[in-house]
Amino acid sequence: MRYRENRSRRTLTILLAGLIAVCAAVFWYVDARPQASEPENAQQIETPFAILESNRVDLLSITVLRSDGERYTLNTPMPEADESALDEAFLLSDEPLYTVSGNEGFRLNSARVEAMVQYAQLLKGWDRIESGSHPLSEFGLENPWAEITYTYRENEVTLLLGDVVPTGSYRYAKRSDDDAVYTVFESAANVIASALNDLHSLSLPVQLNSSYPSHVLVSYADGCTIDLGYPDDESDIIVNYSAEDRQPDQTAARAFFLSVSDNLLGRSSRTSEENGPVFARYIGNRYREDSFEPGGFGSPDLTVFCEDSSGNSITFRFAAETADGEIPVQVDDSGDVFIMETERMEFLKKAREVFGESSQS
Repeated sequence: MRYRENRSRRTLTILLAGLIAVCAAVFWYVDARPQASEPENAQQIETPFAILESNRVDLLSITVLRSDGERYTLNTPMPEADESALDEAFLLSDEPLYTVSGNEGFRLNSARVEAMVQYAQLLKGWDRIESGSHPLSEFGLENPWAEITYTYRENEVTLLLGDVVPTGSYRYAKRSDDDAVYTVFESAANVIASALNDLHSLSLPVQLNSSYPSHVLVSYADGCTIDLGYPDDESDIIVNYSAEDRQPDQTAARAFFLSVSDNLLGRSSRTSEENGPVFARYIGNRYREDSFEPGGFGSPDLTVFCEDSSGNSITFRFAAETADGEIPVQVDDSGDVFIMETERMEFLKKAREVFGESSQS
């Protein structure tokens, strides 16, 4: 059953990625578009053309160098595959088609990476400017905003992305083997030059085996704990609440279990299907224990431990809310830190109050 569920989720992911690519292709091919403010000798291209003119099956790696100094390479683990094998792998494999060179444990979001590849394939040049009559610095291409190298089976092409055109909507772009400068949609350029963190999976590194955990332990910074156990026979929930020696009723306990499943585990408590990404965004894995004062992850503001009946577990360590109103959370011992969507945190913030109000002496 779980295999069929996984297949359904992968198929849905693929359909969404395909929809993104199709919509992008339609958008880029429309005739009506805002006019870019270009040098006087800019030649508008009657039929926009694909700048890279390549097929995904020939692509072996993508190296991105951004103006902020970030550099990373995505490698395909199937360099000898043909197009049908790549399509089958994307449909059936739990693993993404690309890995990060030197950081193979980095959990890539397959749909985001596939969109990055598709956008590069469909990247269109709209205006052509002979760069010989203008210095590259005029287009932001002498020190480009991003430099992306595509390594294919037979050749290698580097794409330079420069400044945004003064009127917006476009960036200047240039192939390393072409003297001409082109304009490309800014939105497309932003995707193909994504920061590595933006390609990180926003799902959990561990999936529990049921729609709700069998054990949840919530620990607050002041020592208060809420310890809940849900037996396999679905009898009454076992509750240990440290505050004031009171016993919360079953209604509050069950509601809390459902909230953990829906908000922290990314699962529907009613259907056991995964709801999708739990986090708003990934921000890295190099934070110290004292990051995000006052408590940081060394003495977290809140810790939630979840375990299923098979012994699979996951731990969330929440730092204090930042000045920007964001809530950083560290997952397990991997060091990965995410920003949690604030609405997913409301039930945890109110848990003590709700349990107290519903408690019986």
